[in-house]
Amino acid sequence: MIIRIFPFILVFLLTTTAFGQNKEKLYYNKDWKSCPKSEAEFYRLVTFDAKGNPLGKVYDYYITGELQGVADGALVIGREDDRETLFTGTVKTYHKNGCRVYKGQIALRRNCV
Repeated sequence: MIIRIFPFILVFLLTTTAFGQNKEKLYYNKDWKSCPKSEAEFYRLVTFDAKGNPLGKVYDYYITGELQGVADGALVIGREDDRETLFTGTVKTYHKNGCRVYKGQIALRRNCV
């Protein structure tokens, strides 16, 4: 009996965990201000919960697709101006050629990636 119910429980848990999560791609200009895709120098991939809070890792890319930075998490994502972003955990940044520029622990510090 339990073996028959297990698949349904697993599907329920997986769908409720993903429910309400929204992955977004945010575009920024050279000054890390929000802009249209056509004017962007960078883009950010971030997942938000149903309340608009960031979830999980935050990935920044050069508009050409190279990884620019990754943060373990964020308390706030500055959608209009990156100066409002508050990263947490480990943050790594990279040159366009892939060489790491910075790696460190962040605790409520702005403008790290």
